[in-house]
Amino acid sequence: MDESTSRHPSAHGKDKARDLRETNSSPSAEAGHSIFECAERYSRMGLGVIPVSYAGKHPIVKWEQYQHRRANEIELNEWFGNGQPRNVGIVCGRVSNNLVVLDFDKPESYERFFNTANLESETPVVKTARGFHVWLQTIEPVRSFVVGELGLDVIGEGKFILARLVDTLLVFCTRS
Repeated sequence: MDESTSRHPSAHGKDKARDLRETNSSPSAEAGHSIFECAERYSRMGLGVIPVSYAGKHPIVKWEQYQHRRANEIELNEWFGNGQPRNVGIVCGRVSNNLVVLDFDKPESYERFFNTANLESETPVVKTARGFHVWLQTIEPVRSFVVGELGLDVIGEGKFILARLVDTLLVFCTRS
């Protein structure tokens, strides 16, 4: 599997946390979608979105306020609808329905930590340049922390990840 692919989970929503589900549509530029359309779709799914430099991982705006509120359509249009190359950042934590991403830098750490076949049928798992991102939603917000011996960063409240626009689009659904 190359870096631009996603493992294809089929979420079952068996726990009391918010349910993660996947759609068959992808907001990738290759599928004919603009960066604005991609950012807007992530936002409509309840995810906090920020603009990130195209060549790096640096927010283009002061983003502290976006840890507490989602950007509105006018902001999204200013950031992503102006033709400037941008990456989409997804803000983790409370603003994104308690999104937590387990960032494994080494594939062997990910595979040692989880029964990957079971995990990948329950929640989105995305291949990154160095390892894997495991997307989870929790009942309560989780603070970010590092587990060095596992090569694991737990990315939660106060952090963001880059959205991989060529990955399967993730839809966050709340349980009724």
